[in-house]
Amino acid sequence: MKEHTPTSSPGTPRAVRLPEAMHMTGLSRGSLYRAIADGRLQSIKIGKCRLFLLPDIERFLNAGRDT
Repeated sequence: MKEHTPTSSPGTPRAVRLPEAMHMTGLSRGSLYRAIADGRLQSIKIGKCRLFLLPDIERFLNAGRDT
């Protein structure tokens, strides 16, 4: 039987809301929304809540290194 390996440790969030994403990136709300509109940053919306998966934030920040 194959053992399931979690992608993160218990208690570690897999996604953050907009204020946490702003804090993590150092970017404003408007800058993050522009990045979403431009397709540079992925987010998901559940009801009225917009969430940013941590791997998506990492990809977004690492893509900025190439410019």
